Amino acid sequence: MDDVASVPVRATRYTLADIVGMDETKSKLLKAGQDAIRPVRGEPPRNGILLFGEPGNGKTFFAEALAGELGLPFLKLTNSDVASRWINQTTEGVKKAFDDARRAAPCMLFIDEVDSFLENRETSGGSDSEVSRTANSLLTLINDLRGTGVLLVAATNFLDRLDQAGIREGRFDFKIEIPPPDEEARRALLQKALGNTSEPVAEASRWGRILAPAGQPERSQAAPTVADVSGAERAAKRWEGFSVARITAIGKEAVDAARREGRERIDFDDLMRALRALQGTLGDRIPEDTPDLSGVYLTEGPRRKMSSVALRMKEIELVEERGGSLPSGVLFYGPPGTGKTFAARALAKETGWAFITTNGQELLADRDAVKKLIKRAREIRPVIVFIDEADDVLADRSTNAWNKTVTNDLLTAIDGAKGRVPDIVWIAATNLPDALDTAVVRGGRFTEKILFDLPDEATLTTYIARWREKSRSAFDEALTPAALANAIGQVSIANVQAILQTAVNHMIGYGDAVVRMDHVIAARDEVLVGR
Repeated sequence: MDDVASVPVRATRYTLADIVGMDETKSKLLKAGQDAIRPVRGEPPRNGILLFGEPGNGKTFFAEALAGELGLPFLKLTNSDVASRWINQTTEGVKKAFDDARRAAPCMLFIDEVDSFLENRETSGGSDSEVSRTANSLLTLINDLRGTGVLLVAATNFLDRLDQAGIREGRFDFKIEIPPPDEEARRALLQKALGNTSEPVAEASRWGRILAPAGQPERSQAAPTVADVSGAERAAKRWEGFSVARITAIGKEAVDAARREGRERIDFDDLMRALRALQGTLGDRIPEDTPDLSGVYLTEGPRRKMSSVALRMKEIELVEERGGSLPSGVLFYGPPGTGKTFAARALAKETGWAFITTNGQELLADRDAVKKLIKRAREIRPVIVFIDEADDVLADRSTNAWNKTVTNDLLTAIDGAKGRVPDIVWIAATNLPDALDTAVVRGGRFTEKILFDLPDEATLTTYIARWREKSRSAFDEALTPAALANAIGQVSIANVQAILQTAVNHMIGYGDAVVRMDHVIAARDEVLVGR
């Protein structure tokens, strides 16, 4: 194995004290490490700590901090260290790494992305594949490592991809999830990323050091911007579930934006703008021609309710300071074609929130759809989750037992298994509000309800006037917006649009120069047939 590179041994740079917050995780990790290096007399030695969890939460940093806490030198093995296109070369590289660790004992051997070495052999291409050979060799090496003074720690983002024989007790005796940072850690990470010169930064700066890419200097504390401590604290409370990497990126974006704009302070609203800038197009694409709320045609009462929702979404800090709150769920209800989907998109554009759209049938078709939906929503907050045709999935469970399980899953997701997730606004749209389960429309779920009714004459006239302004067709002088509204009658905006377009098409098809009333009447009767 002379041509196989050695894994370098280095001193650790951190201890568990360099991690702000995360007390429960640190306690579990330290106990596992101590049990592994100080076995109880008369009992077989324990070893193998498997760290798992979502990417970006510092599994490597936790491993090195544990090594520092225990006073152990640190060896790190990754697939890129040993991967080779030559047969058996990867396997030989793994063996060499374990030999290096034995010679350096007592030490910690850390295997990053262990799923690249311990992929499930049942799906890896058979016993003769290099993946299977490496996995088989690794299982033996892990067994033989016990009692040698080498503490084995491995990390993965994909626990379900690992070979089950490889991670059973006896190989990895401890399995510890590295969760997203808790509130104390989030606050420290934000303060560090923002370069706050106030007292909390001294406490926060320790974990912050690891967040800069290797080779880059630590951010100077003398940043030209000074973070508003209350703003960072407010954001830290909201951003439960955000990864270390994401929180740090938000802070950097906020600082960069402040420098570009010549601002001296960063407040909560600046952090929210930075978050929206980073989330980019992670949500569903909103059509380019989607207007803001001024282009949504509602009667006065529903319009005021919609404006209230938008204001609270845009001015979160001000609203909460005055004792208000974001809506948890909003029910859009009313006849078909009244613009419920259109309004949901317009609300997302007005507020700058991300937008996810689904419907009842999609949620019923996939048993894991709700789980995927809430995971995606948590990741790209602040976000509107719009459920069209919601009565399919949120109908009265006493009469729709076949979808009861999915309905329960969705209501649990809305409530939050460990409390409501901030900055997710659920909007359900239905033509049949009476069909919904009473648990759906109770307080705390879809509390706020907005009626999308047929437009009154004033609303209809305004819509027709704006539609005509955009049209390239000529209309008879007698066909004023008010005259057209009167002729068409009280129908949905979708039907009004269809009638006007059909009238234009008839005018062109008949070889006429302008749209006349007879074109409009014929179009109205055609569009509304069977209504």
